Amino acid sequence: MRFILFCTILVSRNIWASDQQPSQLLRCLAGEEARLHKIKSSGPEYKLNQLFFNEWSGNPSLELRDDVFERVCSISHAHASVRLLKEFMLGGKSIFKASKIKQSSLSPDALVTMRMITLDELRKQMPQVFFSYVADLEVYAPSAHCLEQKIPELKTLREKYRYLESEISNIFLDEHRKEWISIFSGLEKWRVLFDQCKNELKQKKSKS
Repeated sequence: MRFILFCTILVSRNIWASDQQPSQLLRCLAGEEARLHKIKSSGPEYKLNQLFFNEWSGNPSLELRDDVFERVCSISHAHASVRLLKEFMLGGKSIFKASKIKQSSLSPDALVTMRMITLDELRKQMPQVFFSYVADLEVYAPSAHCLEQKIPELKTLREKYRYLESEISNIFLDEHRKEWISIFSGLEKWRVLFDQCKNELKQKKSKS
């Protein structure tokens, strides 16, 4: 109940400040957060969804393109934040309706970071957000390198990111588009991968 009240206050504050209705995207993220709250989930997805909700609550005019919105917010908003991360990393500002980008860039408010920097600059931060999300997932893994073993591209890009971290640019996202797609595809079934790693560990122990 406190969570719902928090969302209501936060959205209301930004609507009052911008005199705009919350976007479909913001309502989608609020719905996802309510779903996670209902099932008492406070793990990686919850943290990711909160991050996006807080960013976009300061830019209530931003709207996803219709086709992108369908991919992100379909299936009762389940995993919307993860799909939004994927879409934004791969597509950048092109995932938003052009008129809304122009409108939001002229907004006088500076309630959150997103209003002080461009969408391109925000996109540069997404690899850090992504690897933080993965690190949070790995806390629940049966072995330290489970995801890297099951998704080889993950280890490769993580090492490149660590090397380039201070000089990261959107080129890092664009040049490795194929790898990012493969990684996200693998992460969609992380529970299955964890089960596989768990079974492999059991087999090793039984043989020793």
